[in-house]
Amino acid sequence: MKVFAFDENMNRIGELKYIQLLWDRNNTEPGGFTLYQQSKHYIEAAYIMAEGRREIGIVYKPSYKSDPNGRYVTTEGKFAEDMANDATTGHGMTIVASKRMNDQLMTYLNGKGIKEANDSESMKRRDEVMTRCLDVGVEMYRILALDQESFQINWNGGWEIKFVKPRDTGIRFSKGIGNAKEIVYSQDMSVYKHKCTGYVEIPDDVVKEGYSGTSYVGGKYYETDSFTSTLKVEDRFNQKEMSMDFSMPEGLDITAANKSKIKAQIVQMCQLELLNHYVIRDIEVTPLQIAGCRYLIDYDLGDIVLVEIPEVGITYEAQIIEVHEVWEKNTQTYTITLGHKKIKR
Repeated sequence: MKVFAFDENMNRIGELKYIQLLWDRNNTEPGGFTLYQQSKHYIEAAYIMAEGRREIGIVYKPSYKSDPNGRYVTTEGKFAEDMANDATTGHGMTIVASKRMNDQLMTYLNGKGIKEANDSESMKRRDEVMTRCLDVGVEMYRILALDQESFQINWNGGWEIKFVKPRDTGIRFSKGIGNAKEIVYSQDMSVYKHKCTGYVEIPDDVVKEGYSGTSYVGGKYYETDSFTSTLKVEDRFNQKEMSMDFSMPEGLDITAANKSKIKAQIVQMCQLELLNHYVIRDIEVTPLQIAGCRYLIDYDLGDIVLVEIPEVGITYEAQIIEVHEVWEKNTQTYTITLGHKKIKR
């Protein structure tokens, strides 16, 4: 795979000859790269791009090393999606993420010169999620993950953001079929919580004015609601619950008239909180290229696939959330990691 260097204005300034290239793509956070080369081939670049790929690498960290075999440069960086984290809302500021997230989130991105692409996907309908955040990019990934969606930042004569939905490919990875060299499965339930119950304090004067149905705990009134995970887990894990004290974001007044909105907001905040206590099921697949199952042609990052784990008698329907590529002279190896999984027994 050829890799080219670009200056700060996205003008191509040369080809980067390398010994090894690590190209790590990710659907839930900015991916990154590491390029190892002889120093004589080093080009001082602001960005890099690989031939035939959409990712744009931002050069963050070149380092130099000399040993008896020669002089070498290792260049590291992240892909352009990391630019969204330069669009900072300010500490604790409230944002509202709705169907297209264009209002407040896009205002911050536009202020950084990032516009929405014309071919950006329309988002699935979702209830409004009010939350407090610092980095726009982190919060966008977090909210989009609720629907297995993501975003990309590309260059088209200017920086553009594009929202993307998962594609259901119908591809099944299996050693028996011959399209998987290795399938590694592990599971960690140590941080998992199955249910989150949220509480919001209701001031005494609001209760006296007619806000009903509160819980009285420790001399204070609380509105409460909960969200229960839809994951299928063993019965003993169904009992793992948590509770959280929330505060309502600015823009949603605590009044009797807003009771239904307050309860809906508690449910949404509980749902987001459970993402931090998700069952960790790691499935790594080392694919083989065969007809009908070719990387970048038949499936790609963010797509939905099936993977058979015969050792535990389970087939997972899962999303490709990471692709780790290793490029060396005349060779390429890659591993895909699956996440946001659903069990099919």
